[in-house]
Amino acid sequence: KKPGEWIRLQGYDQNKLIDQRHPTRWDLDDIAPDNPVQCSRCCNHMAVYNTCALKLGGFTGPDNYPEGHVVMENGEMTGLLKESTHMLLLEMIEKTDAEVLEGIIAADQIFLSNGITSIHDAGVDGFSGVGIMEKATREGKIKTKIYALIFDTNGKQPIINMIRHYCGTGLKSGFGNEHFSIGACKLWMDGSTSGPSCATREPYSHDPNLP
Repeated sequence: KKPGEWIRLQGYDQNKLIDQRHPTRWDLDDIAPDNPVQCSRCCNHMAVYNTCALKLGGFTGPDNYPEGHVVMENGEMTGLLKESTHMLLLEMIEKTDAEVLEGIIAADQIFLSNGITSIHDAGVDGFSGVGIMEKATREGKIKTKIYALIFDTNGKQPIINMIRHYCGTGLKSGFGNEHFSIGACKLWMDGSTSGPSCATREPYSHDPNLP
């Protein structure tokens, strides 16, 4: 990537890392100090952003954000943002249609190599992502049969906007054909348990400091 271009990483699980912790902005700064970097957890309910990315988003601390959404350590931001606060930065990162298609084709190849021929897809990039996926299926660029949920990975408000527009079209779940069809609507009501970021009645067993 050229200086200033976003670098996007996705899929880490801190529970499976050697250090048993989330990456930090300082880890990402060491790798790419001149690029904004997003490193999303596998649940996509949170991500670590480096210093450059935090500056772009105007983040200086936890003020004006929901409690716990901006993770702090010794009075400094670690770079880990959760839920709707994370999505404020997520919405700033644009993907081209070519990049989305490239990702879909790569996923298709992984599925097929493992003998998986049919999936439920629980999240793409809004209407454009659904359209790219349908077109790729129709043109034979991907072979996996897809039941696509109505969802937008770019944030909670985009999800609400997409569902409102979709409901207005009159289309129902199951619309499509044997290769590609529309599934249910997906909503984010709360956070991730493994992250963790969702509210609980009792403290988490692994960390009593988390409500």
